[in-house]
Amino acid sequence: MASHALRSFIFAACLLLGGCSSYYVSYYDYHQAFEKADFEAALKILKKTQVPRRDHLLYYMNLGTAAFMAQHYEEALQYFETAYRLGNNLSRNYLTEGAAELINPMYKPYRGEYFELLMIHYYKALAYLKLARYEEAIVECRRVDILLRRWASYYKNHEKIQYKSDAFFYLMMGLAYDAMADYNNAFIAYRNAWNAYQTIHAELFGLSAPGQLKKDLLRTAYLSGLTEELRFFEKEFGMTYEHKPASEVEGELVFFWHTGLAPVKVDKVIGFATRVIGDRAYFYNDEYGWKFEEYISKYERERLGKLEVFSIVIPEYKERSPLYQSAYLIADEDTVSMELAEDVNAVAFYTLKQRLFWEISSAVLRMAIRKAIEKGIEKDNEEAAMWIGLLLQMGQQADTRSWMTLPYAIHYARVRLPAGKQSVKLLVQGTGGKRKNYDFTFEVKAGKTTFHYFHNLQTESFSYY
Repeated sequence: MASHALRSFIFAACLLLGGCSSYYVSYYDYHQAFEKADFEAALKILKKTQVPRRDHLLYYMNLGTAAFMAQHYEEALQYFETAYRLGNNLSRNYLTEGAAELINPMYKPYRGEYFELLMIHYYKALAYLKLARYEEAIVECRRVDILLRRWASYYKNHEKIQYKSDAFFYLMMGLAYDAMADYNNAFIAYRNAWNAYQTIHAELFGLSAPGQLKKDLLRTAYLSGLTEELRFFEKEFGMTYEHKPASEVEGELVFFWHTGLAPVKVDKVIGFATRVIGDRAYFYNDEYGWKFEEYISKYERERLGKLEVFSIVIPEYKERSPLYQSAYLIADEDTVSMELAEDVNAVAFYTLKQRLFWEISSAVLRMAIRKAIEKGIEKDNEEAAMWIGLLLQMGQQADTRSWMTLPYAIHYARVRLPAGKQSVKLLVQGTGGKRKNYDFTFEVKAGKTTFHYFHNLQTESFSYY
C-alpha cells in the first residue's frame, strides 16, 4: 500500500492538474467578445468571472484593456494601476511554487512577461494622453525606463545588446511634452527615442525610426533654439528643416493604429541528453546549442546516472499575423502613412527568448525530480510507480498563460488640421488586395493636440487548439 506521503502527493497532484487547460479556452467567452470588438460585453463577462488568485495579474490586465477599448478611461486606469502593483509585488509563496514546480507551473501566480508589464504603462500613458493629463503620461513612460534598466541588469553577462530602454516610450514621452508646448524636453525625449531606435530597436527588432520622429526632432530643436543640434540632425537625416508655424486656427491630431493581436504561448517539447561526471550533471540540447550544468548530491547522482535522454516542455510563442499590415490617414487634403513605432510581436518573442535560460533551468530541475520520484517508488511499489509515472507525464506542461488582447504592432501618424469639427478617414490594407475604410470625426481645438487610437483586431486564420 502506498504510504501516507505518497497518497498526499497523488491527491495534491490531481488538484494541480486541474489547472492545465488552455488559458484561452478557460476565458473563451471573453476573448470571443473582445475579438468581435464588443468591448462592453467583454467587460461585463470579465466582471462576472471568478478567477483564482494566481491569475489576478492577467485578470486586471484584461479588465483594463476591455475598459480602455470601451472608452472608460478612468476605470481602465484603476484596473491597470492594480495590475502594475501586482506585477511589481516581489513577495512569493515558496511552498505553493515548490509544489507547482513538481507538477505544473501554471499553478504558480502569473507574474507576466517583461513586455506585458511594459504594455500596462503604454495603455496608462495613452489613456492619460486622451484625458489631456500629460504629466501623468510622462510618469508612466519614466516607469518603463526604470523597469527596463532593472531587468537589463539580470542579463548583462548574456546579451551583447541590452534591451535597457524602449524607443517607443521615449517617443510617447516626447509627444506628451510636445502637447504641453515644452519643446526643450520634447526634443530631449525625441532624441532619446532616435538613439534607441538606431541602436537597440534596429539591432534587436529590425525596426528603424519613423520618419515622423525625424520631423518632430528637427521641429523641436528649432523651437528650442538649439541651432547646433538642428544642424547636426539635418546632416544626420539628409534633410533641411523649413519651419511652418501653425496658424492660430489650427490644431494637431496624433493617431495610433493598433493592428492584429499579440502572439499566444503554446507548449514546445525539446529533448536533452544527460551525462553525470562526479558531482555534476550536464544536460545538452543540440537543436539550440544549450548546455546546462547542475551540482548534484549522491542521492541525485545514483538516480540520474542511468538517465541518458529525456524531454521537457517549455513555452513558445505562436504568431498571429494581422489581416491588415499597412494604413493611411486621410485628413483635410493630406494623406499620411501610418508608420510602425513598436513591433509588439517582435518584443514578445525576444523577451521570452531572453528569459528562456532560466525557464529551461527550471524545467530541467522539474524533470529530474520526476525521474527521482519514479525511481524511488518503483523499488517498493511497482503499481504506485506506474501511476505516479503516468500522472507526472500528464502534468508535464509549460506555463502558456499570456495577455492575449494586446496588439501585434503599433503604428502612428501626426497631421495638422483646421480647428473645429473635422472628418478623418483611415484606409487599411492587407494581403491579397484587402482594403477597408473607417471614418472618424474629431473636434479639433486651436493650438491643442488631439490623441486617438483604433485597433484592427482581425488576424489571419489561426487555431488555438
